[in-house]
Formats: sequence, structure tokens, C-alpha cells
Amino acid sequence: MNKHTPGPWEVLNSTAVFSALGADSGDGTAADHNDGWNICDCSVGVTCVGGDYVELGFAVQKANAKLIAQAPDLLSIARRWAALDGQWHPDRYESEKAELLEDTATAIAKATQ
Repeated sequence: MNKHTPGPWEVLNSTAVFSALGADSGDGTAADHNDGWNICDCSVGVTCVGGDYVELGFAVQKANAKLIAQAPDLLSIARRWAALDGQWHPDRYESEKAELLEDTATAIAKATQ
């Protein structure tokens, strides 16, 4: 499996998602110290509806960018939940669960607000 460009990712100019400055590409190439990788540009979303080309509205483009920018955090949280499967300990359960729930809520909020 190829590695993805590591997070954090952030939304710039409302619809473009970029990695951190100087980030690794995921295959070992580092961006310049004053630049990041353009992960995606959500400003274009065109499909054919009834024979006419229709573009996504700006609000939807912005929402898509926010969701995509949270992908590394959401993946990390999902991996943390999966790692705990079958390993719940009564003494650790509540603190681990509380921390993961808080991190999950934060990532969801960033992706949807």
C-alpha cells in the first residue's frame, strides 16, 4: 500500500487543501520549507445533469475541502479505536474512551463546521 501525504492538512483559499509547509509527500520527497503539497482543489466539481454541465455550489465545495482536510486526523482516530479492540481494561477504559471520544468530536467538528 502506498503511503498518503502525512497530515496535518489544512484548507486554504476556502477550497484548496494543502499539507504543512515542508511536508513529506508520502514517498520521501519534501516540499520546500515555504511551501506544502496541494492535496486537492475542491473548487471544481462538474457533472452532467439532463445533458447540461452543472457545477457544485461554493458552499458544497468548501464543505468538501473541510472534510478532506480532516482525513489524516480521522484515519488516526479510527486506527486508535481499532487498536483498542479486545484490549479494554477496566482501569484504563474510561480515560481512553473519554480521550478518543473528545478527539473524535473535535475532528468531526473541524470537518463539518
